[in-house]
Amino acid sequence: AFPTRKRLASIQCPVLILHSKEDELIGFTHAERNQEACTSPCQLIELDGGHNDPDSSRMEQITQGINQYMETLNHHDNAPSGR
Repeated sequence: AFPTRKRLASIQCPVLILHSKEDELIGFTHAERNQEACTSPCQLIELDGGHNDPDSSRMEQITQGINQYMETLNHHDNAPSGR
C-alpha cells in the first residue's frame, strides 16, 4: 500500500484532492482522512460519479474545481503579507 497520509504530512505546498462519494472502489472517508493529514493548505472537492466514470459532465466538474482552486491560490499569493 502507498503511504499517502504519511507523505501528505511532509508536503510543503498547497494540496488539491478530488474525490467522489459515489466511488465504489475507494471510499470518500479515504479522501477526508487524506485532507486531515495535510499540514499545508488543502482543499477537498467532491465530485459526482463512480470510480471509472469519465463523462463530459464530470470533466467539466473537475475543470471547474481546478480553476476554483487555482483562483484561491492566486488570491492567497496576492494577499498582503503578515510579516
